[in-house]
Amino acid sequence: MFSCVSSSSSSSLLTSLSIYRDSYTKRESDTASAKLKRQTAHAAAQSNDKKSAMLISINLPDALDQDVGNYEDKSVGGLTIQNRSGEASFIIFSKELMLRDGAFFKLDFYGVFDGHCDSGLWSQYVAKELPDKIHAALLNECDLNDELVTQAVTESIKNLEISHTAFGGTTVSCSLKIGEKVYVINVGDSRTILVKKERVYQLSEDANLVDERFLRAVHKMERVVIEDTAGTPRVGGIYALARDVGVSMLSSQPKFGFVELGDGVDRPGEGVLFYQKGDYLVLATDGFWDLVTNNEAADFINEMEAAGKTPAEMAAFLVEGAIYKWKLEFEGGGDDTTVIVVKL
Repeated sequence: MFSCVSSSSSSSLLTSLSIYRDSYTKRESDTASAKLKRQTAHAAAQSNDKKSAMLISINLPDALDQDVGNYEDKSVGGLTIQNRSGEASFIIFSKELMLRDGAFFKLDFYGVFDGHCDSGLWSQYVAKELPDKIHAALLNECDLNDELVTQAVTESIKNLEISHTAFGGTTVSCSLKIGEKVYVINVGDSRTILVKKERVYQLSEDANLVDERFLRAVHKMERVVIEDTAGTPRVGGIYALARDVGVSMLSSQPKFGFVELGDGVDRPGEGVLFYQKGDYLVLATDGFWDLVTNNEAADFINEMEAAGKTPAEMAAFLVEGAIYKWKLEFEGGGDDTTVIVVKL
């Protein structure tokens, strides 16, 4: 958890670390596509131990407490409920993208942002600016290959950090859909998953300090990691995550995941994943993932689809369920919680 208060439960270490230990070894002959596959493979292998209890009852209420919003695109919906200081934000963005040869693509951008210690200044800023920055970087290009897209995203995030000097920072978990390809962008401990009919795949890596790879990267930056009174490791004694946009003592280098439309066989160990029409993306901040596993979220999405719920209603149900559980377990406390649900 990113917050300045020490109320975080640590995830278990990755059991598959040895399998993918070479995933982040720099290679002179490395290509953007090869790196994208390795990072996707590592995300899909992340540990996701079952939490102590189910998120909420599978019995859906007749009405929601929150207004689900009126989205022009009925295939997507999102909701934020602030439990602390209004530091979480989300964005749903869609715009046409024209290449130099006159070809058009539809660019869809979905993102959740979880700020800390700044009353939402960074999360709101990045949510507002990042989609336009990426769109502008890709506009009028000749070819949208993996290298160009990942470089455009990385440079856009870097430029946002340079141009915004406010105190604080934010996590980033976004899905950039260009045509039938989906690039998942992640900085920090928010998360994106792919929910298929029979399977669920994690598409982003949680940049937690309990992950040896991220911890080593923090040490290479010569940052000090101190455990708080609850035993939670924190960079500089403050931040309980290894990457962030805005905080100078943390790296803002994004990790990527990738999935594309197709009927091929998923090979998660190789970083090759496909989606079909009707599958779902779920993007959420750690206020949600601290309480629910990937499989529990996927089961609930499937139950809600069977009940005829829209993505906007699904997102609202998931957020309300998480807030209800926060109140039960922490007597009214808990974390800001944001969820976006996208039907592909």
